Amino acid sequence: MNKKALFLAATLLTAGIPVHSMFRAFKKLENLSWKKKIGLAAGFGSFIGVPLNGVPNLISTCPEAKKTQVSMWGTGSIKMSPTDKEPKSISTFGLGGCTATGIYFKYGDGTQEAFIEHHPPTDHEQYKKLIVSKINSIKNNSNKNIEKITTIFVTPDEWEQDNKSKKWKLIPHERKPFLQQVTKKIKDTFNSNNAKVICEPYSGLMALDDHHLDFEIVLYPDPQKSYYQSKGDGHVTHLLNQENK
Repeated sequence: MNKKALFLAATLLTAGIPVHSMFRAFKKLENLSWKKKIGLAAGFGSFIGVPLNGVPNLISTCPEAKKTQVSMWGTGSIKMSPTDKEPKSISTFGLGGCTATGIYFKYGDGTQEAFIEHHPPTDHEQYKKLIVSKINSIKNNSNKNIEKITTIFVTPDEWEQDNKSKKWKLIPHERKPFLQQVTKKIKDTFNSNNAKVICEPYSGLMALDDHHLDFEIVLYPDPQKSYYQSKGDGHVTHLLNQENK
């Protein structure tokens, strides 16, 4: 194994990334510039102290919930029936430059579903296709009336330099191609009146070691209690079925 591979392996092991993700990382990062590799390594650094099984013991806003965790390059989903007894949560962690997308569905019979994916900035196109596939699958296979769809992007701030003034300024999140394309697909696929899009940007200057889950969706049997929280808004909880955001 060459020095570059050893460097990446050490970074990932320190981060607590599972072995199968490590091999995927070697393939994905092989052709990246070292500038991009260093940027991704900074993101991995947010995991320092995480156990080597890749499942960190981070703070959830709902300790009693049955938990599903999604790591980088991962996806996951949970379903909640009105007859279920206990809450369920799906979450991700270690957003140090990555984007996480969450999609919440509420059906006419009270059933709820939540999906989360987490990907690095090098993989926008791949994960756009994955999300589109998920949306199409739900649209084509559901025999239930979809009452509400809420999409939540937890995404890092990005800067650009003005060609004339040479000053740096934040890129409006609505201009990011990944967010634009996924939002358009959702609104084209479902009734746009029922499709809500929320962007929760986070700064690269935010602490990466505050011990909270970076993005979490919690579902209760009563949809009025279901909510999400993210690092982009300081882990404040927002109800998914009330217009409080």
